[in-house]
Parts: sequence; structure tokens; C-alpha cells
Amino acid sequence: TNLALALEEQKDLVGAERSYRTAIALDADNAMTRANLGLMLVGKGDLKAARVELRGALGKAAGNRAALLAIGNGLRRAQDAPGALQAMHGAVSAEKEVTAALLSELALAQRAADDRDGAIATLERALVLDARFATAHYLLGNMLAGAGRFDDAKKHYERYLQLEPKGDQAESARGRLAALKKARKK
Repeated sequence: TNLALALEEQKDLVGAERSYRTAIALDADNAMTRANLGLMLVGKGDLKAARVELRGALGKAAGNRAALLAIGNGLRRAQDAPGALQAMHGAVSAEKEVTAALLSELALAQRAADDRDGAIATLERALVLDARFATAHYLLGNMLAGAGRFDDAKKHYERYLQLEPKGDQAESARGRLAALKKARKK
């Protein structure tokens, strides 16, 4: 597994995949190794193979929060919303203290499974836990805008920008705010 991670870091994806598969053959019950392989396959764009590996990891990851989180993220990106939701619910259940970051990942899985209302409620719960978790504000802004709740979305984009004016989603948040303001003028 360490060799696979090192090869992946060096962009030798063929060697990394071979090493991951060797590690899985030696320890078929290691959910994290299989999750890492699945994530690498998602990165390569091989979503079908990624789903196979991530689903295989899911069956072995009970109670392993880190593996379940990786699997849930990977399955969401591999377009397997039901699997992502299952993994994220497992990750939340495995955590003694649920965090805003974990709930945000759950909300993304809920949204991927077409449960916007559940995702909004989960993000609101995340912000009760940590009102300064900027990513939750950004995600909630997106989901509220998608639900037509533009004034509420505006408040969350603005709060995101207050917390992280140079954050990863700052330009996107500014663009969305501008679009909301432009739409209100019409």
C-alpha cells in the first residue's frame, strides 16, 4: 500500500494500480487500501472500475470512519449516490463527535441522491455545530440557490467570503453573488 501511494504521488498510475491490487490480494479485508485504489480510479476517470472497488471496500469498512469517509466521497464522485449515502451515514454513525466537515460530506451525498431538503437540513445542523465552517456556508448557499431561496443563499455566500475571502470557493461565491444581484435587478 505504501508503495502504491508513493507511485501514485509520482504519477505512475499503472504501477500504483498494480501495487494496490497486490496489497488487496495479500489483505483482502483492508478497506482503506481498496478505497485508495477506488479514489485513484476516480481520478483516472475509470468510474465503473472505481465503483467496483469502492463498493467492495464499503462491505469491509464497518466502523472505520476514515475509510467510510473516503469511500463515500469516492462513490459520490463515481456517480453512485446510494452507495455514497450509505457510506456517509456509516461514517457519521462511527464518529463519537460529529463535525461540521463530516456533516458537509453527508450533505453532498444527500444532494447527489436528490435529497436537497435533507442536504439543507444537514448543512444547517453542521453550522449549528460550527458557525465558522466556511465550506458549509458555501455549500448551503449553493443548495438554497438551487431551491430558489436566493436571499438565504446570498447570506451564506457573504458569510463564506467573510470567513475565507481567499478560500478555494471565493471566486465562485463572488460570481454567484453577482449573478444573484443581477437577477434581482431584472
